[in-house]
Amino acid sequence: MYPALDSKGEVVSVENVDVAPQLRHLYRYLVDSRLIVPIQSYDRSRLGILPRDVLAMIQKGDERWKKLVPAGVAQLISERGYFGCRNEG
Repeated sequence: MYPALDSKGEVVSVENVDVAPQLRHLYRYLVDSRLIVPIQSYDRSRLGILPRDVLAMIQKGDERWKKLVPAGVAQLISERGYFGCRNEG
C-alpha cells in the first residue's frame, strides 16, 4: 500500500489507515498474511498527486501531467496512447 495524505495533510499508511469496524478483522488478516504490505521508501512531496487528477489531465490534453509521473512512464503513456492520451509529437 502506497501512503497517501489525508485531508489534514497527515500521512496515511498501512499502520494507521482508518478501516470500517466491520472490516477491521479482514484488514488485519490481510496485513498479517502480507497480502497488504506497506511501501517503506516513498517521496512525501509526491503524495499530493492524485491518479484521478493525472488521468483527467491526460484525457484533456493538458501536458502538465508529464511532470507528475516518472519520465519513462510519461513516455510510455504518450507513445502508446494510453488513457486517451493524444500523441502530439
